[in-house]
Amino acid sequence: MRLSGRRRAGRAGPRDILSAKGTSLNVLAHSLAFWLALIAGLFAIYMLPTVIGVIRRIEHLGIIIGLNFIPPLWPAALLGAFMLPRRDPPKAWPPPVAYPPWRGWPDV
Repeated sequence: MRLSGRRRAGRAGPRDILSAKGTSLNVLAHSLAFWLALIAGLFAIYMLPTVIGVIRRIEHLGIIIGLNFIPPLWPAALLGAFMLPRRDPPKAWPPPVAYPPWRGWPDV
């Protein structure tokens, strides 16, 4: 396909991106795969404070999620995901002590 002279409207294919000379950025901007990858990447970066908070198991994860939904407060959510203290693991009961059998008891 030649792009010299006349431009065509529509979606760009892989051949258009690889074969176009000098207009590859324009063809890339019309590619559906490019836009889907860009939106997915930006969404992953936007959700980064929540993911960090879940991995670190912070105490007030709800605050980070709430701040994450307000776009101007995203840097505060990212900072809070690193600065909030981690949750303590739940207290486990001590294991029961297994006493050895008493010598006077018969084995049953």
